Amino acid sequence: EPAQLPPAPPVEDSQDGDQPLDLGWLWATLQIAGISLLVLLVLFGPSIGLAVLRARRRKDREGSGTVGRVDGGWAELIDTAGDVGYALPPGGTRREHGAMLDAAVPAAGATLLAVRADEAVFGAGDPADADSRTYWAEAETARRLIAQAMPWHRRLRARLFPASVLRRIRRPRLPRLSGARAAVRALRLPRPPRSRGKETR
Repeated sequence: EPAQLPPAPPVEDSQDGDQPLDLGWLWATLQIAGISLLVLLVLFGPSIGLAVLRARRRKDREGSGTVGRVDGGWAELIDTAGDVGYALPPGGTRREHGAMLDAAVPAAGATLLAVRADEAVFGAGDPADADSRTYWAEAETARRLIAQAMPWHRRLRARLFPASVLRRIRRPRLPRLSGARAAVRALRLPRPPRSRGKETR
């Protein structure tokens, strides 16, 4: 008798391989990443914007000619001092501010930098390009020394939220009050003089 062959195995249904791929895990991952990115933008977005404005301000000051570079280097020093917490009177002169900063950080040499800035701004001639670049570098060194003399939390606050940049953003662009008052006074009509005694008939 011919040998009997074993029964053929049952054919499995191939519909299981046609099921759609489950991408639920990918959607959940994207949601978590999106929420995290949004939180980071809310927390650090303003600081990034202020850092961009500060970098643009520094670039404008450094590239504004020899006199502007010297004046801008001193302005950067004063802005940094105010950002980290030094109380400088707004109406003070460069030399007054320099003396106050030297009293706190003698190694900064702020008084000499103030004198040189006055000579560059009010002097008869413009400083040479090399001299203005040297001044900018020395003002940068003084700026770092002044900042390093303050506690770390003040330096961190100054880096994230510099008061000098915020002050310029909040400052309204209105005409100066002194000029407006002078114009109003110029338009006033003179008052007639008062009679000191009664007229005699």
